Amino acid sequence: MLEVLREFWNRNKKLVGNEDQQEEKEKTRNLAKERLNILLVQDRASISTDFMEIMKQDIVKVMQKYVIVDEKTVEIEMTNSIKNDGLRSETGFVIKAPIINVKNEMKAGNIQITEEIVEELAEKKVEAIGDVEKEIEEQEKREILERNKEARRNKLLKEKEEREKIENIEKEENNETKEESDNQGE
Repeated sequence: MLEVLREFWNRNKKLVGNEDQQEEKEKTRNLAKERLNILLVQDRASISTDFMEIMKQDIVKVMQKYVIVDEKTVEIEMTNSIKNDGLRSETGFVIKAPIINVKNEMKAGNIQITEEIVEELAEKKVEAIGDVEKEIEEQEKREILERNKEARRNKLLKEKEEREKIENIEKEENNETKEESDNQGE
């Protein structure tokens, strides 16, 4: 009986050990697939390491307008996640940047200046939109005038054709009348 229990225990031990190994293999396989997928996306997007470095520098410059960042420890990673439908994937960048401090200009006392700048930018945006709308209106007017010119030109051409037809008909009638009078005179 003791032997049967030992044998049973050893079999179960092997099964449990195999499951752990399979789980570990599956985790490793999934991690390798994810890394390969990210590399494929990076390759498809034609993103070189030089480009990533340039992008990192630009992002750091923008961040430095508002906060003090340790440039040496900033990391940019490309990630790829599959959407809920399982068919599409999203590629994104994860930026890890340790913030040392917020710049004095961005602290609470200076927020009013920032708000004024935002308001000024909003006004300029409204002006720019107005200018674009005016340009669109002028373009539409030009198009309407062009269509009207074309319509007038077509109308004049039709009238000219009709006059020519009438003149041709009158000439033919005159010729026929003349021929009849010549025939009667003979």
